[in-house]
Amino acid sequence: MIENVSEDNPRGLLVKKVAKIFPTYLIGYDNPNYVEQNKHIIEVLEKEAFTPGPQQPWQTLDNHLENRAEFKEFFDWVRTCLEDYRRTFSYHCDEFKIVISWANKADQNGAHRMHVHPNSFLSGVYYVSENPTPTIFEDPRYQTRSGFTVASHSKMEDSVFYGPAEQGTLVLFPSWLPHFTEAMPFEGTRYTISLNVVPGGATNKGSLTEFNY
Repeated sequence: MIENVSEDNPRGLLVKKVAKIFPTYLIGYDNPNYVEQNKHIIEVLEKEAFTPGPQQPWQTLDNHLENRAEFKEFFDWVRTCLEDYRRTFSYHCDEFKIVISWANKADQNGAHRMHVHPNSFLSGVYYVSENPTPTIFEDPRYQTRSGFTVASHSKMEDSVFYGPAEQGTLVLFPSWLPHFTEAMPFEGTRYTISLNVVPGGATNKGSLTEFNY
C-alpha cells in the first residue's frame, strides 16, 4: 500500500492508500553492442529465406536462429538478460531457455494481427533495424469490457500500451499477453527477432507442481 496526499488535499485530511494488484511487467534491455551486432544481423538476414506470399510480416523459414553460429554473440547476450530476469523475479527454476526464435521482416505496409505465443512461458522481441515500430500490448482483462463504461483521464482508461521500440532494445513479456503491430510509414525494411522461452531444469522443486524440462 502507498499512502498518497494529493495537491488538492494539502493538509492530509483524506488519507488514501493505493495498491496496484496483479502487475504485468514488460522488461527492456539495451544491447551495449547493438551497432555492430545489428549490422551483422541485417547482413545475415538479407540472405535468409523468408515465408513466401503477401502476408506480412514475413518470417524466417529457420525458426531456431538461437542455434546458428552467425547469431551466437547476440544470443549469448540474450541469455544473460534471461538470467537477470529469472533472478529479478526469483523464479524457482534452474534457467530460462530459448526453445524457438525467428526473424520478422516487413515493409511500411506490414502489420501483425493481435496474437499471443502458445507453448511458451516468456517471449521477447528484439528491434534490429533503424526504423522500428512499437509492439502494442492489449489489456488482457476482458471482463473490463462488460458492464458500465465510465470515461477517465487517468491510466484507468488505457486499454493498450505502446512498448518501447528503440533499435537495440530487447523487450521481454509474458507469452499470454496479447500484442500486435500496426502499419506505419518508414523507409526500407523493418527487421525484428522474436523468441519464446520456457523454464529449464528443475522447476518448482519440492512442490506438487514440480517438473523438469
